[in-house]
Amino acid sequence: MPYFYPMKDPLILLSPSKGMSSSCHFTSDIADACLFPKTTTEVVKTVQQLATGTAKKLFKVSDSMWPA
Repeated sequence: MPYFYPMKDPLILLSPSKGMSSSCHFTSDIADACLFPKTTTEVVKTVQQLATGTAKKLFKVSDSMWPA
């Protein structure tokens, strides 16, 4: 059975689940469900505005893994 070592400071990828859809079916359970798509878009835009060096350092991405 393979063992997976825990990541140190992992990067959390933002992807909405069924419960976080913009249709807000689960608003009684998740108060901010309607805000998730907007918040995700804002986070992506902010990350895209980072300078390359800053983004590499912040997300600890090696040169070989950085998109060309």
